[in-house]
Amino acid sequence: MARHRNRKSKRTSPHDDVAALSYAPRVQRIDEPRPPIVPPEPLFTRGFLLCALLLWAAAVVAFHPTLSSDFVTWDDPDYVTKNVLLRDADGLKHIWNPRSDKNQQFYPLVFTSYWLEYHLAEWAAAGDTGFSGAVRALLGLDGVAATQAAATQAATAPVRRLSTGDPWTPGLDPGIYHRTNLVLHLVNIVLVLALLRRFGAPMWAAAVAAGLFAVHPAQVASVLWVAERKNTLSGLFYLIAFLLYLWHRRARGWGSWCAYAACLLAFVAALLSKTQTLTLPISLLFIDWALQSAHRIRRARWYGLILRLGLMLAVGMAFAFITMSVERSKGPSKNPEKLISTAEQRPFIAANAAWFYAGTFLAPVHLAIVYPKWDVSLEHPIWWAGLLAWPVAIGLACRHWRRIGGLTLWGMAHFFVILAPALGLIPFNYQQYSYVADHFLYLAVIGGGLAVALTAHRLIDARPAASPRRAVAAVVALLVLAACVWTSHGESRHWRDTETFWTRAIARNDACFPAFYNLGNYYTRQRPPQWDKAVDLYRRASEIQPNNRTAFQRYVDGLISLRRDDELIAACTKKIEQIPGHYRAYLNRARAYVRKRQYTEAVADYQQVIRLAPPNSSEHAQARSELERLQSMMQKQQPAPDQAEPDNRGSAAPPARVESMARGDLSVQMSDLRFEMWDMRFEI
Repeated sequence: MARHRNRKSKRTSPHDDVAALSYAPRVQRIDEPRPPIVPPEPLFTRGFLLCALLLWAAAVVAFHPTLSSDFVTWDDPDYVTKNVLLRDADGLKHIWNPRSDKNQQFYPLVFTSYWLEYHLAEWAAAGDTGFSGAVRALLGLDGVAATQAAATQAATAPVRRLSTGDPWTPGLDPGIYHRTNLVLHLVNIVLVLALLRRFGAPMWAAAVAAGLFAVHPAQVASVLWVAERKNTLSGLFYLIAFLLYLWHRRARGWGSWCAYAACLLAFVAALLSKTQTLTLPISLLFIDWALQSAHRIRRARWYGLILRLGLMLAVGMAFAFITMSVERSKGPSKNPEKLISTAEQRPFIAANAAWFYAGTFLAPVHLAIVYPKWDVSLEHPIWWAGLLAWPVAIGLACRHWRRIGGLTLWGMAHFFVILAPALGLIPFNYQQYSYVADHFLYLAVIGGGLAVALTAHRLIDARPAASPRRAVAAVVALLVLAACVWTSHGESRHWRDTETFWTRAIARNDACFPAFYNLGNYYTRQRPPQWDKAVDLYRRASEIQPNNRTAFQRYVDGLISLRRDDELIAACTKKIEQIPGHYRAYLNRARAYVRKRQYTEAVADYQQVIRLAPPNSSEHAQARSELERLQSMMQKQQPAPDQAEPDNRGSAAPPARVESMARGDLSVQMSDLRFEMWDMRFEI
């Protein structure tokens, strides 16, 4: 009995102050009166405002390069610079219509924000005084005098172009879009700090967690990437919905249900910005349990809780279905060569991706714009270790949940719950390039930061001599945040324009197809085209994806422009060995043989093109026409081309078309091939 009594008293005895801060729940006897509800922590105190200002300053320093950054050719053209839906009011109808074939993705609030920025900037640039002048100043646009002067010089001055190759207009000023992203992130920092204080987290722990959210290096992609407005905008509504739910749980009567209705509306707005936020109800369920255990909100009947959160989850799943339908109509599922993963591989990918994100959060080193795509081999034990580690980790968390503490446990759960849609159990388009990306961590950092901060807080206060430890902990926290600011500022510089962006991607991932291809496109868009820089990039892109005919054709165009016919013949020969039916390679090699006056080999290749190419294709028609002209020329030549002297000075001049190919005239080649510049893009 004594033994049992001791065990019981040990189990029900309250922990020290640190455990109370971490919300370590205890078993409550049935006949024991419930303790009173702990009132929420006051917001907007002097300490809160000072902390918010310091975090704002740190974030501005970390992400300051975004104020002078350009667009990059990684979804920015499809979302903004080449998006015709932003140009007029009719575009809004397509933006809000999930069945429209003009939508790249169905995130209408994000594209509506782009639409508003574009039209506000164009309208403000046309005015000089009054409200339009204020809007122009807010957006950082030049004055009307400067705009008119630029218009006057437009006939003589070269066209100002963005790094995406599009002409600059006031509505496409990249600074406007970057400033909006930064402002959204700054607002989210305050909301995170307020949310953690509403949880009852100590000010010190809340400040550290909000600081990690503010300046963590993994946040660079979300803040500096215009196309990732999805993260900052959805994060805004996600955090508002979270705060409204806490208001709903603490209020009574009509005020409670009004707060729930507002929470539901904010959740829908988050879903209209990014579908990854559909996991909000699960995170709310965890925090509801943690706050009930800490007596910070009143207890709720389980069926009422399930109904409220179940409705939100059903809404989230409905939006997820709409998003998947839109993406599948434009994604890699239409192209068998771009299949992402098999059903057997997906659990292993998801398990290891979760551990990867945890490691990236705890040690943000060797960050990459596009991470190397994993070679998933189930015969390798590392994949099994990552999968089997999950049951062990969950079992340990369930066994020691009282010692861990409810709020710390929520932080860990939230970190992985918000990442669940991006882990790869359900494949999505981005996974054709990589299975992981930093921008998926945007909201997950909140939970990870809180778990780390509360764990450190418990370790500091675990012994009586707490004051020195707190001083040391404060110094360590400041050093960690300073290191994050330094690293984030350095990473931000790589997002200055398309060239620095893709150069950094190649430095971190030498098998990144879109990096090599799009950097090559960047150089060929220059005036004049810089084929000497682009040709090797296209060569590497065609090596990474041997079946990608567009990349190989760009490589061939570069060799033609540089008059490197020997390399062109070797490249086409190698491609024919890899893909025997590659009639475009035969056609390019035939033209190279013509330029080298090797007419017999050219005739053989033209005949192969006629045999392999579809009869109604342009390549078939070009090969037939060029072969007829070449044979006509060969009949007029004396002696025959295969018996001619090497210099061919006594031979008849070839026709104009063949002569232009012999000179390596790229304009003729381009007009024949009629291919379009193709920019890599992804959707998520």
